[in-house]
Amino acid sequence: MEDITRILIVEDLVSDYELAQREIRKSVQNCSFERVEKQSEFVLALEEFQPDIILSDYQLPAFTALDALELKQEHSPSTPLIIWTGAMSEDIAVDCMKKGASNYILKENIKRLGPSIVHALEERQLRIERDHAQTEARVREQELRTITEDMTELI
Repeated sequence: MEDITRILIVEDLVSDYELAQREIRKSVQNCSFERVEKQSEFVLALEEFQPDIILSDYQLPAFTALDALELKQEHSPSTPLIIWTGAMSEDIAVDCMKKGASNYILKENIKRLGPSIVHALEERQLRIERDHAQTEARVREQELRTITEDMTELI
């Protein structure tokens, strides 16, 4: 059985949420979604839903993508966040990328959404595998040091 990809969508408009779901399902077959629109809901979803990826509208009435980025870094730093917005200046987009966004998609370019999600998930998996390999290498290195020290004492 395949793992289910958990996708958290920060969006205040149900119609945009449904549109995003339809577009994402074209590229990611086995997924579940959760929608939030308030900061408290977002933090709770990070802890309980534990998303594999986050899609966030840039500006909501009481919450922004920059708020989401900051909270994501604090609670779930390895989870990619893509900003999905109706309009964004290039300066704002660059600022969001500098602050940790994986990508940004304009809502008028909805066809980019699915491939961007897939790409971000692939990058996340590669990071997880690299981190695991580095941890394993450190453990083996420490084991070898211990063995070498023990052999030195025996000699």
